[in-house]
Amino acid sequence: MMPLAMALRDRVGGGRRIRVATTVALAAMGAILGSSALLVAGLIPFETTVVPTGVSAIALLVWVGQIGRAARLSATLSPRLAKAAETIGACGGLGSLLAGTGLLLPAASVAQYVVGGIGALLALPAFFAFPIWLIALAFDKQHAHANRGDLTRIMTRGKK
Repeated sequence: MMPLAMALRDRVGGGRRIRVATTVALAAMGAILGSSALLVAGLIPFETTVVPTGVSAIALLVWVGQIGRAARLSATLSPRLAKAAETIGACGGLGSLLAGTGLLLPAASVAQYVVGGIGALLALPAFFAFPIWLIALAFDKQHAHANRGDLTRIMTRGKK
């Protein structure tokens, strides 16, 4: 997914904001990869991977939202894909923030259930929609002719 992130960064433009968001997303991907490898190798317990993987997943959702916004403004992805990415990023980021805030509230309180529940209702669909968005991105025929093969070329050879 790292080559895809770099290809999208180059494709949608967006300036410094997208470069920074993509750098954070690449670091998040590396953290997920590293903690997963250490877990599979038996070097760290599962509980140790939860926080870095969770924070990294949230960073990826926010990055997708930023990519969607830049793609919508530059019209480099289809409007549906751009809007879907923005929605995934907004719901994933806000929902995760609310769910995390809910964890800080008094245990088993009404406030914890309400805030955490609203957060979960926003964030969980975003987490499930993210891989679907990636698959839809692979079939973005509306804008494929304008950048014929850019993503494939970048991912396979590392250049445009």
